[in-house]
Order: sequence, then structure tokens, then C-alpha cells
Amino acid sequence: MFSRYLVVAFLCCSPSITHAEEQVERPGPWQLGVGIIVLDKPYTGTDTEFKAIPVVGYIGERLQVFGPRASYLLAGNETFSLRADSIVRFSGYEPGDSAALQGMDEREITVEAGLTVSAGGAFGELSLSVLTDVLNRHSGQEAVLRYGYAITGERLAFTPFAGLRWTSSNLADYYYGVRSAEATPSRPAYSAPSSTTPLVGLTARYRLSSHWSLFGLLTTERLAGGLRDSPIVEDDYSSFLLLTLTRSF
Repeated sequence: MFSRYLVVAFLCCSPSITHAEEQVERPGPWQLGVGIIVLDKPYTGTDTEFKAIPVVGYIGERLQVFGPRASYLLAGNETFSLRADSIVRFSGYEPGDSAALQGMDEREITVEAGLTVSAGGAFGELSLSVLTDVLNRHSGQEAVLRYGYAITGERLAFTPFAGLRWTSSNLADYYYGVRSAEATPSRPAYSAPSSTTPLVGLTARYRLSSHWSLFGLLTTERLAGGLRDSPIVEDDYSSFLLLTLTRSF
């Protein structure tokens, strides 16, 4: 599954709000387009989800908005930066997604916000992001340590990356736990602990013309043991893919 998504994301690529994309000139800061999100969730009996979304982007000197992510540069230079970030978390499920989830309460998507500090240079970019739930859905936090190396060309730019994601017990338990009221003989109550999961991925961008661009973002991670032990989980891996087509103004 991961290798298939990786090929698609590599071929379908466009401007992103990363270090790689900032090296390509645009006719204007605004972007409008359409996108598709592909979610390969680890829950028992669930199918791969496809979501079509409108894409509104703005790439300014300090403010950068693209699809489900927004970022504002608080301080920085050519080497270091500190940003305020917000992002939509597309985790969760509905009870009707599979027979194994019948009787569970819905776990909803949410918005998380926090800070990202980055250090970059010829060696690539190392970043640390700390985010917290601002809609009080899971009331938890996560921290992501990530290293990426940008490879850029006249039209094509891509950044493979790898890292670690730490999730708090509140976040993990909301999406992977089973509450006492949801327990059945085949689905015992379960409290998911805090966890650290390795992740790998790729951002890629291809400039079709001076105005039109394709973009791909892929992230896949191997669930920690405390998440894999959940009675509603059957897969060891979870993947997220975003593909967009946008026009700059």
C-alpha cells in the first residue's frame, strides 16, 4: 500500500508550503483549486476513504495557507525559523464504517494548533512541532520530530522525510480506545497509552505552467504497540495522501 501511494505522490506533485517550494517563483500569492484526500486507516473492517476538498492557498512572506494547514512565521532567518501552525486532523471514524465499530461513539476530526521550530541548511531541514487540540475533541497533544531533504529542479521539487510522532494518552485513547459503555464480549474496554510511532513520507510538486501546479503529500506510519493492541485495530500501518491541482493568481 505504501509503495503504491509513494509512486502516485511522486508523479502528482505541486507547490507546497515547505522549504522546497519557496525556491520557485509564482505569478501571485493566491492559489485556488481542488484536491483529494486518501485515508488508509488501521481500524478493523474499514475501507480506504476518499474525500474531495476545495483548496484555497495563500503563500506570503509570513503567512502560508495551503489546504488543511496554515502557518505564520513568528521569527527566523536563513537557518532557523519559529512558526505558529494549525492543521486539520482527519483521524477518526463513524460507527457505520465497519461492523467492528458498531456501537462505538463517533470519533471526530479536529483542528490542532501549536508551534514549529526548524533548522535548515545544505544538510536538509530538521523540525520539531508541538500541537494541541483546540476544539476539545480529544483534548490531547502531539509532538513530531521530522527530518527532510529538499531536491529541487526547474519544474519538479520533492522532499522525502522521516521522523517520529509522539501522541499523548488523551489523543491516543480518543481514537484507539474502547470506553466501558462501548465494550462487548468481542470488544473489551481498552485505554490506549501515549505512544511514539516512526513515520516516513514525501512532499512533491510539479509546475505544469506559470499558473498551474500539481502537489502531492504522503505520510505513512507504523503504529506503536499500545495502539496495535486496541481491539478495534487490525492493521499495523496508517497512511495519509493529499493530491491537489491549483492555479496561482
